[in-house]
Amino acid sequence: MPAKRFTVEQIIRILAEAELPSMSNAAVARKYGISQQTLYRWRKKYRGLSSSEARRLKVLEEENRRLKRLLAEKEWFRFYNEERPHSALGYRTPAELYRKWRLSTVYKFLPKNEPTSLLHSVKVVLLLSFPEAVMIGR
Repeated sequence: MPAKRFTVEQIIRILAEAELPSMSNAAVARKYGISQQTLYRWRKKYRGLSSSEARRLKVLEEENRRLKRLLAEKEWFRFYNEERPHSALGYRTPAELYRKWRLSTVYKFLPKNEPTSLLHSVKVVLLLSFPEAVMIGR
């Protein structure tokens, strides 16, 4: 038998009926085709809430679930595209490859007769001055 889905209003109504002194939990559970454990779980979750508050709780839970999923996808995408070494890139991360490419462009625009120490200091200055140039997609 497929599981029944009860709306928040129906759950609140069932719990109110279970609170009556003339009804036992087992009788209410039998009447609605649910287990007593489900009734206790609902009571723990929805006790003291009105229908509008319970609806708001459901909306907030759904929004929280959606935001967690978005954050997980973003973290996975960042790891996959920036931190994970790729075989096509010589087992380097895209950030490392971009950093190497960025530094190689420095050599093209500096005069050839300058000493290497100057080139090294220019690379360091560029990396310190423009950290956003090192990171991909930021």
